[in-house]
Amino acid sequence: MSIRFQMFIFYFMLTACDVSSVRNTGDGIEKKLLHNSWALESISGETLDSENLEKQPQLEINLTDNKLTGNDGCNSFFGEISGIDHKYIEFSRLGGTKMACRNMELSDRILEGLARVQSYRVASDKLVLYNRNGDEILSYKNVS
Repeated sequence: MSIRFQMFIFYFMLTACDVSSVRNTGDGIEKKLLHNSWALESISGETLDSENLEKQPQLEINLTDNKLTGNDGCNSFFGEISGIDHKYIEFSRLGGTKMACRNMELSDRILEGLARVQSYRVASDKLVLYNRNGDEILSYKNVS
């Protein structure tokens, strides 16, 4: 297991119980569109080469249960939506399976990216997740 991934897990164990920042306000159109299934298209602006993956990385956001599930191209992951409004979103209690994969770097980048998400934008059939500085982390296309 890579050091980065171990640090990622440690970070979430420390922050998993912090509910002081939970926000759940607003019922905007973007928020309603967020409740969907999404296929990963790019990480930090780099287009994903999905032909060399075991399976297409996906993310499913369920606003009814405030949960997210998905896969990183190899391992499955899950987590909670600890705060959300019409632009802000934060994930917590992220976890997943730990199979040995051909491309562990991609797996680590996706999970680390989800851990840094602070905001989002939904336009047409595209979901873009941003960090606290407004930099694009992950970009998905609607698949439902």
